[in-house]
Amino acid sequence: MNVIIANKYRDALSSLDIEIIKKLEGEFTVDEIVETFKNFFFQKMILDITALKGYSDVKTLQRYIDPYGRIEPISKTGLTAKQQRQLAVAVKRARHLALLPFVSNN
Repeated sequence: MNVIIANKYRDALSSLDIEIIKKLEGEFTVDEIVETFKNFFFQKMILDITALKGYSDVKTLQRYIDPYGRIEPISKTGLTAKQQRQLAVAVKRARHLALLPFVSNN
């Protein structure tokens, strides 16, 4: 019982020999995906990273992370408190989706 969310690599993912109960094609935000599957039971979700809107903004997020993998403080980023909270949420989501590391390799 698997869920597949695909965009560019939908052909490769559809050729997998797995049992699929739900399939979405297109580009979605993280909030849309969470809302769609919040009351849905599945074992694994196979996510094509190109199906996330703004997935290529990882370079922007990396500017706000220090060499140890921590989010830079507001005094260094120069953001407002609201923007800093939004940055923290974006970095945490990117970490959860394995776009950014939780810790550095040092």
